Amino acid sequence: MISALLWLAAINVACFLPHYLLNFRERPNPFEFLRPSHASDNRGIKLLYSKLPFSDPFRINFDVTTGVLLAGFLGWQGGVAQVVLATVLWFGFIEITYTSVMQAVFKRPPVLGSDLALLTAGVSIVRGRLTGIVAGLLLTLSLLAWASYSIMGALLSAMPSGNVLLLVVAVALLPPCLYNLRRYPYQKVIYRSVYSPTLHFARNLEVGRGYQRMINEDAAHFAALNRFGGLTLRDAPNIVFVCIESYGGVVYTQPALRARLAPAIERFDSQRQAAGLHVASVLSEAPLFTGGSWLSYTTFTYGLRIDNLVLYDRLFAPDSAFAAYESVFHVLRRNGYRNHLLGPLGGVAAHDVDWDRIQRNFQADVMIDFDGLDYAGPTLPYMGLAHRFAPPDQYALNAAYERARASGAPFSLFFLTLNSHFPFDAPAAKVDDWRALNDQDLSLDIDQSAESDTTSRYVAAMRYELDVVTDFVADHAADDTVFVVFGDHQPPFVATDDMGVTTPVHILSRDAELVAQFVDGGYVDGLAPETDNTTRHEDFMPLFLDAMARRYGHTPEEPS
Repeated sequence: MISALLWLAAINVACFLPHYLLNFRERPNPFEFLRPSHASDNRGIKLLYSKLPFSDPFRINFDVTTGVLLAGFLGWQGGVAQVVLATVLWFGFIEITYTSVMQAVFKRPPVLGSDLALLTAGVSIVRGRLTGIVAGLLLTLSLLAWASYSIMGALLSAMPSGNVLLLVVAVALLPPCLYNLRRYPYQKVIYRSVYSPTLHFARNLEVGRGYQRMINEDAAHFAALNRFGGLTLRDAPNIVFVCIESYGGVVYTQPALRARLAPAIERFDSQRQAAGLHVASVLSEAPLFTGGSWLSYTTFTYGLRIDNLVLYDRLFAPDSAFAAYESVFHVLRRNGYRNHLLGPLGGVAAHDVDWDRIQRNFQADVMIDFDGLDYAGPTLPYMGLAHRFAPPDQYALNAAYERARASGAPFSLFFLTLNSHFPFDAPAAKVDDWRALNDQDLSLDIDQSAESDTTSRYVAAMRYELDVVTDFVADHAADDTVFVVFGDHQPPFVATDDMGVTTPVHILSRDAELVAQFVDGGYVDGLAPETDNTTRHEDFMPLFLDAMARRYGHTPEEPS
């Protein structure tokens, strides 16, 4: 019996090993929960049902453990019992791994519908390798099923039949598993000492249904949210939005990173001053930690917190009443702007991207893709994939701006940088003339080998992006363009959970009066945001349009 219980304990450790390994960088000590606590702390009692915030693998999979103990007590040793318990073990390991990935990597609790949408987006990126990935996944799941079946067969045969102690232990696991479970925060359930994958998955589905209820409003509801339906702009400037991928608040809040990027930041500040550009900055809370950038820039430009992919997909579905709501892009388009969206990712087939949904989001009059740039120079891999590639951001941004400017004023341009996407395959440095990049014989210098650590690669990518933006805004300052530079989320595998979800936001313009309104709205005067003063991404849209209304707004005269 002792050996059987030891094997059962080992199975439980294996179930939670992914949770521990994924959190190893932040919490490498698996015995951290044994550290002495303050005398007034009741942590010892709490450990019976919750081990928050520890990520050790010493937890109990309630479904597997209780099933094995009851099967042993009842003498169920083969056949149906083996298949059922093997399935429970197989499902439990997958559910715990899935939950751990979402919370350790993406820093958010799992929501099945949302995560399937994220997976679908990922599939469109890796489509060239999809067959191999699917085959590998099916093989892994098959091996896991075979291992679960074999383990359960050996374990059940080793369990003593009819031993009352097995029943006692099984019943004793009920209180720590169920205590306060309904009121326990969903995002913290994975930290329960006795964890039920089945109950957690049921809660997952329940959370998904909650998001569905949020989008069942009619058009009148969303139309009533429009604050700027009557805004008319006169002599309004061109506007460029540059969302720097992975430009996280850690650049300013973490002394080590800030020191390494100080020369690029100082150059940015010096160049913008020389160009006569005023700047206001703030740290803004993104709706996500990482993964799903479109949630971040949609929240930013729509003024509504959209932090879930299910919610996003339904809001921008063809039949959604959300179409009655106006974003920054709607207001600009209604005021005569030609909205340009730059998406220069290469190697993407038309059927891989839902362009209709993107169009509903951005209200773009002109969509500039890889082919639209007429680029023949060297490319960089996107997300580390050779079959997904992009031109250097320096070329893409400048070429798209030239095309937008040629279309006539006023115009807007939105660009999410590609070279700073994880795993941070950015050029070693910008070139003096961006046009020189469009040379098929040019050899692009990438100063990041496969052996470089992730943080160093990130620093190099941020240095490149800041240098590109520095020259871009300085070169076009005379156009009296308004530049909005912001980050979508923290850098994955660089930032840790305790570093928060803030990203920098900068407003640059030669119009001092316009920039001053952002300072009045909580931003700071200058390039470096204050680390203890934050706003939220959904606050940008109303502040921006209020500032535009005060500076460039025009109320039509009443008809006679």
